[in-house]
Amino acid sequence: MKLIRSGSNLITVEGKNWSVRFGEPGRDRFTLQCAEDLFLVSGCCSINDLSEQSALPSRLRPHVSEDEKEFSFDSKTVIPFGSEPSVVRKYKMTDRVMHLTTDLVMRVNPGMTGLTAGDFHIRGKIAKVFVFGTDGILREAKGDILYEGSVPPLSVIFQSESGAMLELSTGEDVWRWSAAERLGGTSCFRIVREEIGIRYTRELFRWIPQKDVLPPPGRVWRFNALISWSDSKVLRRRPSKPKAVLDCAAFDWGKGCCKESGEVCFAANGTINALKKWLRSNLAYLEEGDVLLLDNVSVGPCLSAAHQDRPGKKELLHWDLNALLEFKRWAEKQLAHSGAVLKIIPAKDSPVKDFPSISAR
Repeated sequence: MKLIRSGSNLITVEGKNWSVRFGEPGRDRFTLQCAEDLFLVSGCCSINDLSEQSALPSRLRPHVSEDEKEFSFDSKTVIPFGSEPSVVRKYKMTDRVMHLTTDLVMRVNPGMTGLTAGDFHIRGKIAKVFVFGTDGILREAKGDILYEGSVPPLSVIFQSESGAMLELSTGEDVWRWSAAERLGGTSCFRIVREEIGIRYTRELFRWIPQKDVLPPPGRVWRFNALISWSDSKVLRRRPSKPKAVLDCAAFDWGKGCCKESGEVCFAANGTINALKKWLRSNLAYLEEGDVLLLDNVSVGPCLSAAHQDRPGKKELLHWDLNALLEFKRWAEKQLAHSGAVLKIIPAKDSPVKDFPSISAR
């Protein structure tokens, strides 16, 4: 990846056949070009009906790793009205994958009446749209209203006529995205076709006025998201002679690591500990070009609150894509010393087997 900085608030990150431009066409927004016929433009957040469109940039700190394989930066914008709420973002990028953490920061008073996470505008020659819901089922969406609900889909896949794919995924913390009802409000997530493309709106909270009841106090509302893309459909080849294989479907993970379906949840601490132990046990025997294979991988929704370090809650809706990708990122750093690589092969019946995030790198 290559970073180009223009002025104080314009940053471009370029990779092979893709680019991300931060800072235009508005304050702390970005434009992603996935391919010649597929684009994403991010929108502004709002806090209590104050739009980030009028915010002032307060901080922008970019960083590129020495091997130029990772790019990260954090930013902050302040809305100079009322109690001066702010939006703080942390971006972390590897090739064709962007992790984004956003904090909507407001004071306790005058209370919280409305929050939006910013629209996404998807443009280009879009041929198909797929929605991966919280029920773990992948469906092709058709019509003008492609999705509408109080809980966001786990992922939405946009495929262009050329075969390029754009993945917009909710972070592991799905329960944070859908907390409005517990706080006395509503939430709404909609994906609709428009004349110039598709708009994905994400209303996190809208206060329902009640007689003699005040809105909940202001707070920091954090939510995570993941964006991934490819300029064509990825053809995945199974390594012919891997050095070591961990079959996720056959491995004895233990009950505490599994979802209600019986599949392993990569968000569980026990799962990650087992994966790291397996990888470390092979490090001493690896040579240049060796492949470690993580086989029969599948990710999806889970309700176990213990996997989110909140066992007292019993159930918290989350999913484990981010945790799997974070393990892969950690593994690649360990394997770089020997020149070996980790390959992930999804299960044949996994609904996420063609997702760009699983195929990336």
